[in-house]
Amino acid sequence: MKYYIIKNRKMPWSDYGNTLFEGSLSVMDENYQITEVHKIERTAPYIPEIYTTFSRYIVVREDIKDLLLNNDIKGIEKVHPTEFTKLVDIDWQQWDLNAPNPKVYPRGGEPINYIKGRKHNPKFLDLISHSYYSLGLAEQEKIFEIVSDKDDYENYTDIRIKTAEVKYDLFQCGSIIASEKFKNLIETHTDNCLRFIPLQESK
Repeated sequence: MKYYIIKNRKMPWSDYGNTLFEGSLSVMDENYQITEVHKIERTAPYIPEIYTTFSRYIVVREDIKDLLLNNDIKGIEKVHPTEFTKLVDIDWQQWDLNAPNPKVYPRGGEPINYIKGRKHNPKFLDLISHSYYSLGLAEQEKIFEIVSDKDDYENYTDIRIKTAEVKYDLFQCGSIIASEKFKNLIETHTDNCLRFIPLQESK
């Protein structure tokens, strides 16, 4: 079976675009303990059906969560409910995504200020027709073979995956790794939310 590194869709404008797409996810309390309910702050009205945050969790709409569980995607260890604690009105999908710069920069210039620097708009809560969940994933180590001293964070040609040792369809190993089974489900049932970067197999 083939395996892939998962990343969110390719956005323009570097961290500005990435922040517009994925927002932020709070998973810990003030004592740095993982909470049962994860808190989402992000732009609206667009909310992807599935996206990654911090390369550790995957946020999914309820129907996508059910799709993964019903198809026995292995590696989902915890399904956390989420709460939308802040939704800010930035309809960036209407911007020119081919422009060299975003239509609007955040206050102070920091990408996260797209969210932190704006007020919550509660009207968007009424427009959300599905619940969202945050998926905690299994971890698996020592499944990569290093084949080059030159790091390649774009195409990952510096590593090979030991496919015979992989136990899951979806798991963490520095990045989030997914099987072709997961990839096929997501590409069939979602619209341009994730990228799948193929990993070469270890010989």
